[in-house]
Formats: sequence, structure tokens, C-alpha cells
Amino acid sequence: MSIEDIKRGFIVLLAIVAGVMIFKHWKNGAWVEILSVLGIGGIMWALFSGKDIFAMMWQFITAILKVFGIHIA
Repeated sequence: MSIEDIKRGFIVLLAIVAGVMIFKHWKNGAWVEILSVLGIGGIMWALFSGKDIFAMMWQFITAILKVFGIHIA
């Protein structure tokens, strides 16, 4: 078993836990909790799969600001 197999297994486990949490909060209509579970799950997925989450967020933020006419380096 390699480190990549452990990472993939942990990502699957994270997805299962996130699915259970979303279902639990969905029944109560707690949208803030649902969005927080999705956000935390997305961050964990990005970190464990080797994505550069800070670069992706920077591109997202600059794209939104460009819509409003604010251009950042």
C-alpha cells in the first residue's frame, strides 16, 4: 500500500462523511451548515489531491473583481 492509496482512501472516507453531514443538515434546512461542509470538504479534497488551492482562489477573486472593473496585478 503506497501513500497515494492512503490518500485516495482518505478522500473517499472524507466524501462519505461529508455526504452524511450534508444529509443530516439537509433534513433541518440548515443551509449555512451545508455550505460549510461543502467548503471544508472542498478544501480538504484540494489539499489531499495536491491542488494549489490558494492559486485557484486568487484566480477566482481576481475574476470577480475584474467584473467590477478592479484590476489587480
